[in-house]
Amino acid sequence: MLGYTQVNGPGEPAGPGVAGIEQQFNRVLTGRPGRQVVVHDPIGQTLETVKLQRPIPGRDVTLTLDTAIQAKVESILAQTVKSSGAKWATGIVLDPRTGSILAMANAPGYDNNKVHDQTDFSQAGPTQNHALVTTFEPGSTYKVVTFSAALSAGLIYPHMVFHNLPWKIRVGDKFIHDDVWRKPVSYDATQILQKSSNVGTDTIAQMVGRPLLMQWIRRYGFGRPTGLGFPGETQGIVTPGRDWTASSIGTIPIGQGIGVTAMQMASMYQAIANGGVMVPPRLVQAVGMHQVPPRRGHRVLSPEVDGELVDMLGTVVQDGGTGFKASICGYSVAGKTGTAQKPIPGGYSTTDYDASFVGFFPAHDPQVEVMIVVDSPRGNYFGGAVAAPAFEQIGTWLASYLGIRPDKPCDRSVN
Repeated sequence: MLGYTQVNGPGEPAGPGVAGIEQQFNRVLTGRPGRQVVVHDPIGQTLETVKLQRPIPGRDVTLTLDTAIQAKVESILAQTVKSSGAKWATGIVLDPRTGSILAMANAPGYDNNKVHDQTDFSQAGPTQNHALVTTFEPGSTYKVVTFSAALSAGLIYPHMVFHNLPWKIRVGDKFIHDDVWRKPVSYDATQILQKSSNVGTDTIAQMVGRPLLMQWIRRYGFGRPTGLGFPGETQGIVTPGRDWTASSIGTIPIGQGIGVTAMQMASMYQAIANGGVMVPPRLVQAVGMHQVPPRRGHRVLSPEVDGELVDMLGTVVQDGGTGFKASICGYSVAGKTGTAQKPIPGGYSTTDYDASFVGFFPAHDPQVEVMIVVDSPRGNYFGGAVAAPAFEQIGTWLASYLGIRPDKPCDRSVN
């Protein structure tokens, strides 16, 4: 995230920033040299100095990061990559009330003091900030787009029952099925989200329809940068509604066939955590002596629908939910798991997945939000098994470090 400067020769000053914050704020950090004309006599003595432009010293850039939180997230991500055999992992911690980013970490990382010894500066290399520059298919964390649209339009309510949901349905030229085979069941809308049913979600998506789904995809900011201005930040991949195929209404609502960044996903859940008001993410706190205040937010969800969605997401982290391993003793947590096959030429990989979890706590008075993405874990690749435990470790530490007041009894038997 901090980035690095261009390599110059021995004894020469550091070159311009070519990545990260160093690049984004290069002119601010560098300042501007002055210019002057010196008049000499024939023997070299100075007769007159005319200053044409005074020098402007560089200014400090103060970030919203908390170095202790950053170090802790880096450590847990490194452990997660090692234990899961993943290629990389990225994590974001932010204050959902202001959008302030408290940590943005990647693993494996690199030593900033030795960055110029690196040989791999590729998009998959250790110098990349995957949270902002890497596009991935999110899987089930994306399902809240469909639920936001359906709840807001009054098409469903949390305890609306969907009878005899099959294990598999056909949508266009594709078959959509739930992760584990089962007999036909009846779930209410909350259980569909809790158990992350693809069939149930697509049943709701077909009620919503393509035009309204596209409105909500745009409403949550997908398909455009988050506004951080970070060099190389990608805008993701959103297929325009006019280009949807017959199966798109089955794939996109479950997070397949759409590309996002971890920061975009964190921004969507920030709005849900913040009572339905989306505040742009914020990484710079001050430039020199000038404070940079949080930007104004805008409402995307009504308070009523937001409260329903938070309650529904809370069941995901309870017994019977896909994210029960993200529960934090003494705190109500709301969040969602995601597991997505990685696209490859001609289809999807059967061995490589992106596992993710995003959540916030306490659920109805969120102090902190954590987003975790783990790329290509080996063995168990589900978000609830790989990313949710990392969320729990970070969240448990944050609760103590930030002094967050518990909001429920701590029952160790279910944690």
